[in-house]
Amino acid sequence: MKYSGPLPPSSEMNNYGRIDPSLPNRIMELAEKQTSHRINIEERSMNLNERNVNANILLAKTGLYLGFIIIVFALLCALVMILKGQYTGGIFSIIGILATLAATWYKVNRDNRKN
Repeated sequence: MKYSGPLPPSSEMNNYGRIDPSLPNRIMELAEKQTSHRINIEERSMNLNERNVNANILLAKTGLYLGFIIIVFALLCALVMILKGQYTGGIFSIIGILATLAATWYKVNRDNRKN
């Protein structure tokens, strides 16, 4: 006879009970403990996954904010260069910033299309 699962069929449980009357209860207790243990592990796994998702969201937002601050700072520096008479450096800085933004936008959109 072959079976799968935490508990044997009822006919087998009766046979175990004939061997030792406490065996069916002990088998049931083992199955209950196993189920409780599995539920506990799944709950901990779900909590860890939720924390990882929240950490990834925070990291993504932080990256966006820092990137925005860096770009604004770089544009301000380029404008200061232009205002001080360094037209070539200021204009090339602005072109470089815009090219970097365009390349980043292209790469992100290309990666999103693949998924």
